[in-house]
Amino acid sequence: MSSGTEQDLTHNDAGAKHDRWQYEERGRQIRDSMKPEAKSTTESSQGAAGMREDENAFEMWRRRLAKTPTGAPEHPAALRILKLHCTAEEADLLSRMPSKFSTAAQLARLSRMDVSTVREMLERLIDKFLVGDMDCGDGVHLYTPLEILPGFWDLTFMRIREDMPTAELAKLWEEYWDTFYPECLGQGEPTQDFRVMVREESLGQGYTEILDYERTSQIIKTAKRIAIGHCSCSTRAMEAGKEICERPIETCMSLNSGAEAVLRAGQGREISPQEAMDVADN
Repeated sequence: MSSGTEQDLTHNDAGAKHDRWQYEERGRQIRDSMKPEAKSTTESSQGAAGMREDENAFEMWRRRLAKTPTGAPEHPAALRILKLHCTAEEADLLSRMPSKFSTAAQLARLSRMDVSTVREMLERLIDKFLVGDMDCGDGVHLYTPLEILPGFWDLTFMRIREDMPTAELAKLWEEYWDTFYPECLGQGEPTQDFRVMVREESLGQGYTEILDYERTSQIIKTAKRIAIGHCSCSTRAMEAGKEICERPIETCMSLNSGAEAVLRAGQGREISPQEAMDVADN
């Protein structure tokens, strides 16, 4: 997480090359571990772990995620992914949380638990990127569950954390991706959750005037905070044992409240608007 100093706002070529070297080295290690001997050991250990005790809590959480814009369609890998993220008790709380921001006291009433227990659980879920929070001042703290994308999928893969099973998650996402991604993009739906931003200089002359709402430069310029993290797609591919592209690794930007969430989670660093523009240009 950035300390806010000028040094933190500078990411030179040497740092970028070091990131690339780390990714390539980790990718080689992962591909070596997927050779037949190592792979059979991994599969047998997964089988021994068995199912979680409370299967229903995870299914109810999946159904709750299915109601979000990016969805969570049924698939054998879906519940296995969710089980790697949290406990059955935490999944039960997530399945009961409303989409709007709520206080710990409100969530305690919904879950029929005491407030202190709910607060402790929420802090764990924030650390796992499953809940977003907002400090409103005057002792008021609000919480909301995160959807998959944008949400805990990209936050999980923005940085490699040794306390998270990112390699196993990446393999499961390989199984789930072709089912999840079409629904995530909202194919056939009137409202899309994603849009392509315009980098106006690339359009040349003779185009219709672009409103500020559509200008990448204006959105970056007016952002209160900007955070940047590793490309989640490259990290997922690498953790699944695939080769990654030659493009820069540190490219995923989050703005404003999204930046606050990334920085709090330690999944990125703070950058200046000028550095953000440099990333957009490249």
